[in-house]
Amino acid sequence: MTPQAKRRKRKTSVGRSRKSSGDSTSGLLLLLIGFIFGVVSSAIYFNVYKGTAGDLGAGIKELVETSRVRSQAEIESIPTTKALPQKPEEEEVVFDFFDKLKESQVEPYSFEESKKQNERTAAQTSSTNKGPKAPLPKEIEEGVFYMLQAGVFTNRASADQLKATIAQNTRINSHIKKQGDQFRVLIGPFVNEKTLREAHTKLGKNNFKTEAKRIVR
Repeated sequence: MTPQAKRRKRKTSVGRSRKSSGDSTSGLLLLLIGFIFGVVSSAIYFNVYKGTAGDLGAGIKELVETSRVRSQAEIESIPTTKALPQKPEEEEVVFDFFDKLKESQVEPYSFEESKKQNERTAAQTSSTNKGPKAPLPKEIEEGVFYMLQAGVFTNRASADQLKATIAQNTRINSHIKKQGDQFRVLIGPFVNEKTLREAHTKLGKNNFKTEAKRIVR
């Protein structure tokens, strides 16, 4: 081989060696850049999406906890026992009156006779100018009550029907009292003649006939 040929061969070998070395360096550089990019991308992904998921989980937990606390508060606010309505004192007085009715003296009562008695008392008072005046009739007598009897029946159903009819037409409450085999529909008691007469008049206008009774205890 000639010296010139040897020099050409040496140059070709050196060029190939330099080219191989350059390709290897470029490959390592690209690999390093790809690794760094992967690390950075992973860090960004975990920081962004993991943080979002954590916030979402915390939000759900807070919502569940708030709902639980609200439900517990609503349960505690419900009263455990319902207060029963108190009976009015008037109703207790009525029942006490009927319980003691058997021990009382029942007398027939006449509105006309009472009216005449009041007129005689008023005339006596006006005609006497000297001396002590005659006492006016008391509106309320201690231990005396008045009642109206709307009907007497031998069966409870008829008494209940009359009671319901009176309440529907006059809004006056009546009571049923069983005495022996009879059921009496009674209205009252009234503590004075004024209220007794008003109830009697109202019932009469609605075609209910009643008998007045005077109860002395």
